[in-house]
Amino acid sequence: MSPARKKGGHRPKRRLIADAAEPEPQKPWQIRFIESVIDTDAHDIGNAAMEIALKAIDKKLKIDPLQYGDRLHRPLHPLFKLRSRDVRIVYRVEEETRQVFILAIGNRRDIWDDEVAILKRKATLEDTLSVEFQDDVSVSPRTRHKGEDR
Repeated sequence: MSPARKKGGHRPKRRLIADAAEPEPQKPWQIRFIESVIDTDAHDIGNAAMEIALKAIDKKLKIDPLQYGDRLHRPLHPLFKLRSRDVRIVYRVEEETRQVFILAIGNRRDIWDDEVAILKRKATLEDTLSVEFQDDVSVSPRTRHKGEDR
């Protein structure tokens, strides 16, 4: 008996490659921009910086926004930031719907100067999401009780 095998032991069964279940690919993350990013931020940072931001969003946030971004602390929690050269991208992740909401794009030096504006955008997005959620919930018709008119 070889020293590597124990008495009465047996070799483990080999798994066939066909038996190994491959995980299903998850649907890609959907990127959504709030209006002020398109109206204000794009104009403020210029075309070159916006191109850098869009490439970073396409390469990183569409793949895994939780892995590539850094969580922000209060009062900006649960937002994330993504750094790409001199550009910062502030976004929110909705894991249930696999959506990424871009809240702000700006130069690394001055994006945090107006934290109040980012907080307003965050509040507006949260209001919008709560309304969308309420619209998605199906309401069953009210049952009538005895004595109620139609």
